[in-house]
Amino acid sequence: MPAPNMRIVARVLGQLLLAVSSLWGIFGVALLVNGDRTAALGSFVLAGIFAIPGGLLHHFAQVASRRLRAEELIRTRAGFTIDEVAAVLHSTPDEAHAFIAQTIAANHLELAYQQGSRSYTRRGRASRPDLPPPPPGPAPQAVSAPCPACGSSAVPTETGFCPTCGARADPSRAPRVRG
Repeated sequence: MPAPNMRIVARVLGQLLLAVSSLWGIFGVALLVNGDRTAALGSFVLAGIFAIPGGLLHHFAQVASRRLRAEELIRTRAGFTIDEVAAVLHSTPDEAHAFIAQTIAANHLELAYQQGSRSYTRRGRASRPDLPPPPPGPAPQAVSAPCPACGSSAVPTETGFCPTCGARADPSRAPRVRG
């Protein structure tokens, strides 16, 4: 995750480059209307030269901002669904689930996955009576191989995540997170 200052610099620089690109585009249209095709072509080329990095920097800043908001949601809320995180990230639920697992592992968060509701809740809720109880978990199933991250022998979820710690049971099959 880039530093907040880098995100701000990327957003401002991207907007500045896009503004310069727009000016070259307007200048090119004015030259084209006056009949100077050679100068208009040069203006459009310069508009493109400024627009490409400007658009990329602006897109980078937007994605970084969405990832920061999603990480804040994961770290601060007592409970959330995978679909809520997917909506913040503008991604699929599978990519959001992978992002959640990465955030849990990176920040050592005490979250438990509730397979029935496809949500995460904080562990140790007995000390927080103001919060509603989590939905009931799935019926017990057969024991499987231990989780490589926490050693739990609980059966992985339908998407391949450990219900105890949220880590992917088979890391080689993890989907890539767009960003």
